[in-house]
Amino acid sequence: MPNGEDGPARAEPLTETDLADINRALERLEDSERLIAKAQIAGIDVTPFRDRSRDTKDRLLKIKQAFFPGQ
Repeated sequence: MPNGEDGPARAEPLTETDLADINRALERLEDSERLIAKAQIAGIDVTPFRDRSRDTKDRLLKIKQAFFPGQ
């Protein structure tokens, strides 16, 4: 491109709607974590569910921090 331009400005990769979706997913994960804890108390092996929930929460928090810092 002339003058070192990269072309038209790119839209943000994530929108406010995406932020709302991330926040809803984090809320649902909190609910899931409470249910997982109850199941664990009842003696049910919930290791795979607990691990998956934690991994998903970690990924969502990293995405949120990267694209929506301070929100």
